[in-house]
Amino acid sequence: MTRFLTSNGVVYLKQTPPALSIELKITEILYEKFHAPVPEIIDKNKDLSCFLMKDAGIPLREIQKSNFQPDLLTKTLQKYTNLQVAVQNNINSFLELGMPDWRLEKLPLLYQRMVNKEALLKREGLTTDELKALHKLHPIITAMCELLSNYQIPETLNHCDFHDNNVLIESDTNNLTIIDWGEVVISHPFFSLISFVSTSAYRYSITETDKIFIEWEDVCLENWLNLGVKSSLLGAFRLAKKLWPIYSALGYYRLMISSHSSSLVDELNEWFSIGRNKGRLAGYFRVFMNTSEGLAPDDISRINLADPARAIRG
Repeated sequence: MTRFLTSNGVVYLKQTPPALSIELKITEILYEKFHAPVPEIIDKNKDLSCFLMKDAGIPLREIQKSNFQPDLLTKTLQKYTNLQVAVQNNINSFLELGMPDWRLEKLPLLYQRMVNKEALLKREGLTTDELKALHKLHPIITAMCELLSNYQIPETLNHCDFHDNNVLIESDTNNLTIIDWGEVVISHPFFSLISFVSTSAYRYSITETDKIFIEWEDVCLENWLNLGVKSSLLGAFRLAKKLWPIYSALGYYRLMISSHSSSLVDELNEWFSIGRNKGRLAGYFRVFMNTSEGLAPDDISRINLADPARAIRG
């Protein structure tokens, strides 16, 4: 993204990989039709997959470094969950635009396709025995998806990179804007909420018993309280956390292949071998095995909602 200072203020130019070019259309729809807290696009070039956006402030993470304000994280969750509810009756129109379909009924097949990429997963560090274990867990993931579906929580829009560094805050108004909508899918609403909550908990050393964490839980559940009592929905939230590593593995792999040409094998291998990416895909699958292997599909005894999300390493 490139920053420009103009006579009318700061603007940003963003060019997306072709595979993530849906960001432009999704951002426009969310802004114009749903009045969502997303960037205002002032010009675009569809052929080049790029667009200009108005300045919307500084990242929430930068603000928190100098002055931790948990209420801003709570406000972000409220805005985001309200948006999820607002668009839940429009998912077919989003799917027609090419938004990936990761609804619960699709997850077992998506999981199987990922587990079948054995050469890739071995390069990531998974052993032959671990791969066998992942194949054996396919019926478990199918059963977990069915159990989570039974709560009848409408599936909707999920931002696969939802965290405080993708939230901008205007200093004078505290208006917030959620950015980077290229990595968006249709799936269970709790998945992206879990990413935000667990990442925030890890980054700011917050535990499940802390008052602010309980407040975040309430915000995540309040829009679906018409479907059940809080204790029941919290069970669904923990079950979604059990499935969350699969959702995250899919999102990570999608970002990788969208950002690099799949024909450039050396480039892809380099992506998996550097810094925070090294072993990350294997890490997601290991977390899933640790919380699922040898347990009944509805057993959530190993699930801690404040466990780190983005911090997983191989």
